[in-house]
Amino acid sequence: MTIALVIYPVFHLNFVLLDDCSAHFIAGATFFFIWSRGMTRIRCLVIVAAWLCVLYQSTVDMYEIEIRIRNDLNPLVIAAIVSTFFVIMGMVSCRQTGVIGRANWLWLGAITYPLYLLHQELGFMIYNVAYTQINVHVLFWSLVIGMLLLAFLIHVAVERPVAKLMKNTLNKLADKLQNQLHCRKSAGD
Repeated sequence: MTIALVIYPVFHLNFVLLDDCSAHFIAGATFFFIWSRGMTRIRCLVIVAAWLCVLYQSTVDMYEIEIRIRNDLNPLVIAAIVSTFFVIMGMVSCRQTGVIGRANWLWLGAITYPLYLLHQELGFMIYNVAYTQINVHVLFWSLVIGMLLLAFLIHVAVERPVAKLMKNTLNKLADKLQNQLHCRKSAGD
């Protein structure tokens, strides 16, 4: 469907099906299946199709992004970055990461969601305001380091405490629900 929408774009379907992100999700799910169930020809073809679709989608709107961020982008660099991520995910899913794969990466995984939420909106806002006033390289690396630190702080100060509270609350709710179901079952017997 994603490939069909790239060839024959239909706005309402593009919007509803989130076709600009679906190839990433398809690749991720397929990499998980490769990791959990092994490589097959079909899974390999799905990865190749998703990779080609992501390459196309990453570069087709490049000029609109250049205008928004007021900077030139190189399609070859974009393709190299996208391809590198696909290679890394392929190595992870095929369990070919060696020593790197044995390291504890849990902390990095824990900050990915707050980083995802922060970087695009807050990062772009800061970039757009400071772009003309600060050296581009200093601004870029400051944003990268700042967003990583902020994501880590949000994980430690917000997610961890809220997760414990949410777990306890949901466990109590589940216990109450289970007791009510047990009482109704006993009353019906």
